[in-house]
Amino acid sequence: MRNSVYIIEATIEALGLNTDDYPISKSTIPRICTEKRKEQAEAIKIDFQNDLPDTVTVHWDGKLLPALDMRKCKEERFPIVISYGDKEQLIAVPKLDDSPGSEQAQAVWNAVTDWNLEDKVQILCYDTTASNTSHINGACVLLEQKFNRDVLIFACRHHIYELVLKGVFEAKISQVPNNPDIPLFKKFRDNWKNIDLKKIQSPAEMLSCLNVSTNEKLLEFYWIELTKEIVRDDYRELIELSIIFLVGDTERKYKIRPPGAMHQARWMVKAIYSLKISLLSSQFKIPNKDKVALLDFCMFIVTCYFEP
Repeated sequence: MRNSVYIIEATIEALGLNTDDYPISKSTIPRICTEKRKEQAEAIKIDFQNDLPDTVTVHWDGKLLPALDMRKCKEERFPIVISYGDKEQLIAVPKLDDSPGSEQAQAVWNAVTDWNLEDKVQILCYDTTASNTSHINGACVLLEQKFNRDVLIFACRHHIYELVLKGVFEAKISQVPNNPDIPLFKKFRDNWKNIDLKKIQSPAEMLSCLNVSTNEKLLEFYWIELTKEIVRDDYRELIELSIIFLVGDTERKYKIRPPGAMHQARWMVKAIYSLKISLLSSQFKIPNKDKVALLDFCMFIVTCYFEP
């Protein structure tokens, strides 16, 4: 704050004005900034409310973010967003010391009522955790009680899609531990430094079951997707790996990235790991049973999971 005072004083003097005519101090500047932020926030709220349809969706999810308190490293924040059509508005980011369903429901309700949206919210969008989906103390059930009416319970599509991927993976790979480190993936990650990325092996025998038109249709779909704006890097990586899986990469157009961290909640990671292992399987000792299972899983990813 001291630097802000110096900058403002220097600016006033550079303009040929008298600094004594302006309220400049370490206490005045934060107070004025706070007042202006409140004014702008209120203006945003009014403008948003004047342009709302009768039906909007409220989204929420927890996120670990850098703490504002310098004595802490991270803190749990709870972003709450309202959307309709192609528009969205962040309405609150409260701090939650604990995040059971009751706390989340109350935080969402406080934000909705603060923006006078009780009659507008008709859809709840959330991730598929127990704190949201529990039929007794889940945030969705508790929010319906607060609204005192039925609302559309709409689980985030990303989590639903990943449940499909999870089901196929667990059906093909028989030994799936509860912890994130799947032995086959961990072994691959530990041996990454010995992998030659120029020696990619495309599964020609498996792909022979696809007719030419199907293969071309898939490739065209993937190439078109790459021209679009992709927010998440892992989505782009999965598309690029799918292209390599289908036709190889003799021109070295796509880079195979080092294997990243594994999370039980992110099944996209398991798809990416599986494709990499299959493409580089000639340099990596894998039991034949696991190799066949991974190939089947990769065929599902490339031909069905992303099927247009």
